[in-house]
Amino acid sequence: MMDGQNWFIVWIVVTRTAVLVALCLEYSALLFDWQSKHVGRYAIRLASAVLLAGWLSLIPVSITAINAYVQTRLDADTAKPRSI
Repeated sequence: MMDGQNWFIVWIVVTRTAVLVALCLEYSALLFDWQSKHVGRYAIRLASAVLLAGWLSLIPVSITAINAYVQTRLDADTAKPRSI
């Protein structure tokens, strides 16, 4: 479907890892009762920022992925007009 689009796989792996680390930070702040300490507040804020960045990165990646998919399908189409 996305032949030759290695950037897409890299984006998925990096985003998934960042979300996993953010969730680990947030749950460790809750588990170890870091709410009263500065570390806990910063951990939760950092986790929220990472999750927000992951969601916001979905917009440009989706647009680029759709364009790459359309171009790949058009290149593979046998009924496309030939260039002279």
